[in-house]
Amino acid sequence: MTDKRRACLAVVWALLGSLAWVAACAAVVALIVATDGFQQHPRLGTAVAWTVAGLAGFGGLWGFWNVTWAYAFYSGGYRVRWLGAQDCAYEEFGADGMVRSFAFGYQPLAKTYAPPCRIALPSAEQWGRGTPVWLHGRRDEILLRLEDWAQRGYGEAVTLVSYPSRDG
Repeated sequence: MTDKRRACLAVVWALLGSLAWVAACAAVVALIVATDGFQQHPRLGTAVAWTVAGLAGFGGLWGFWNVTWAYAFYSGGYRVRWLGAQDCAYEEFGADGMVRSFAFGYQPLAKTYAPPCRIALPSAEQWGRGTPVWLHGRRDEILLRLEDWAQRGYGEAVTLVSYPSRDG
């Protein structure tokens, strides 16, 4: 099975899991409301019903995030993942449907969401020697994708910092 197919299944399972969670919580709330205990102790029953409904909401929201993240990777064909403190990986599907990965440096310059940042990549001169073959000739495309990812719609400054090739 290819990674592209696994990504598609991740979308499907996340969606089905989210729907099942919300439906199960709705069924529990319906059972609580239908019991005689709810009629005899309406304040307690209401509190329990709202608690379960709140759990359904949080679970549904978490599921929505998972579905959208998985779908963005599947449909867009690439993603960026954190590897460690200041290390990230750019990943995309190859022609064979398998994930290819390239590590790069990421340094946030503020403690906010989508902060201004520095991204460390090989220079234009070192790109061919400092990147895998599948990235050769695609530097501008990758830089645009990384800037888009780093800004996340907020338009904060992204500074590209060159580092020398790892083999030289």
